[in-house]
Amino acid sequence: MLRNPQLEALFGVGRLDQVSHAEVLALVGNTVAAESAVLDYKQQVHAKNPTQKAEFCKDVAAMANYQGGVLLLGVAENAGAATAQSVPGVDISDGEIRRLRQTAQSQVSPYLDFDLYPLPDGPGSLHGVLMVAVARSARAPHAVSESPQPGLLGYPVRDGAQTRWMSEPEIFTRYRQRDQAIADRAARTEDVEVDAVTAVYESDVQRTGQQRTSRPLMVLSLVPEQPGDLRITPAALAEATQALTGGQDVQLGDVGVASARFIAADTRLHDHQAPPLGTYMELHTDGAGSFVAALDTAGQDQAPIELEQLTVDIIRTVALLARHARDRVGASGVANLRLQLLASPDCLQTSSPLMLNAMGLTESTLMIVSTPSHQRISLRAPTTAVGRAQALLDSLVDDGAALAAAAALAIEEALQAFGLVELELVTPAGALPASRWRGHDADAVRRLAAPYGIPVV
Repeated sequence: MLRNPQLEALFGVGRLDQVSHAEVLALVGNTVAAESAVLDYKQQVHAKNPTQKAEFCKDVAAMANYQGGVLLLGVAENAGAATAQSVPGVDISDGEIRRLRQTAQSQVSPYLDFDLYPLPDGPGSLHGVLMVAVARSARAPHAVSESPQPGLLGYPVRDGAQTRWMSEPEIFTRYRQRDQAIADRAARTEDVEVDAVTAVYESDVQRTGQQRTSRPLMVLSLVPEQPGDLRITPAALAEATQALTGGQDVQLGDVGVASARFIAADTRLHDHQAPPLGTYMELHTDGAGSFVAALDTAGQDQAPIELEQLTVDIIRTVALLARHARDRVGASGVANLRLQLLASPDCLQTSSPLMLNAMGLTESTLMIVSTPSHQRISLRAPTTAVGRAQALLDSLVDDGAALAAAAALAIEEALQAFGLVELELVTPAGALPASRWRGHDADAVRRLAAPYGIPVV
């Protein structure tokens, strides 16, 4: 979802998905709402013939290749002032929306995701304004086929209120930036995981009074493809506190602030007399986030991991991290997920050794209890079980099946270190098969799934 404070202020809404036909009408004659790098008016729904299709794809790709922005289809402009002159409207039927999406999918490369919002001019009307909201793309540069000549690829970009084609040096630079961004996301994932695990380890040392301490841990991180930006204010802290202590996801007891992030834990954060942290979370102002949970060894050399509870915990945590990234921070694009099951904090998978001086659970065993088949499968320390998944950030927030499927992919890859091949608790399509959840009856499974819109079969 595109988040743009300039456009949100222009429409007078908190988010662009709240815009209605009335807000578009209010732009007519408003000189502040002149066309710009992030706003374009089109009287007609183009893409009716090959030339128009190329023009539509050029418009959306140009915005994705720059700062993102909004196309308002069905708004006539005053050519001299580039402002909205009238709102004659266009067809906003589902068929028209599908046609525009198919056009972009066939002629823009790499794949470009954008939002299409129909704004009817009356209740039940199939006529009105189509708002095309395009976020700045981390996969840029996007090329458009059939332009500027048939059989060739062109790379459009917004330049003020106009669209132009990129030069060869610009294209080369954009590809270098994309490659660097991929490396930066991998490094960012490592950074947020190291920060969280280090914080838990140092808290353990302070609270136990031991110079060296170690516990098995579960670590889950999310890093968005296109970072957002959040200013930490009292209001933002209050909102985060409400979400972390009273929401439907992971509920934590204490919320605070550290450098460019919110931090939260199940016990008092700064009370060194309190018990060791059981769960700990960091939510960064760029949309990245990490969650650490201690695996209870119950004073023994084993850390039981019950698959049903692990699956529930991962789904809930991914949902919380994704909502923070998209809705609170304004991040977008693909979300990179990574799950690690660690016998010791030192086992965290990093590009360089994590020097925490931890004791290391050399005799400890991480144990998986596979509920569906009642298997007990062990993994000796210091092996690390790692799972990864990618999904559109919007899908993790809005599509329960996509949320469950992404969580399952990460869990399944981690379980392969234990010799398990498939997580039987989630289908490949992202549904929960109630018969596989032996520790829950069907109604309990539906109650788990309902808040996220996850289908149950």
